[in-house]
Amino acid sequence: MRSILTISLALISSLVLADHHEEQVLPIVKNFNAADSDKNKALNTTEFKIFVKANAAAGLGRFPMIEERGVEDRVFSRMDSNDDGEIALEELMAMRR
Repeated sequence: MRSILTISLALISSLVLADHHEEQVLPIVKNFNAADSDKNKALNTTEFKIFVKANAAAGLGRFPMIEERGVEDRVFSRMDSNDDGEIALEELMAMRR
């Protein structure tokens, strides 16, 4: 009986954490799409700064710190895993994992 209760609590906890993660991901995707002014499904450095500003204003993840420290260009370089000068949503999500 105790093991069933433990497993149930672990499952509920994981679902709550997944829901919380999903709540943060949706605004980030929304902000990504809003910042993508040329609608090419990727952010250049100018669009990325707009994206960071929107996420910082919403208090999402580490974006407030990124904006406060002014390290957008450094973060952009690290996230641009294929060095094409743009960050696709897939690159962004890969860095969040």
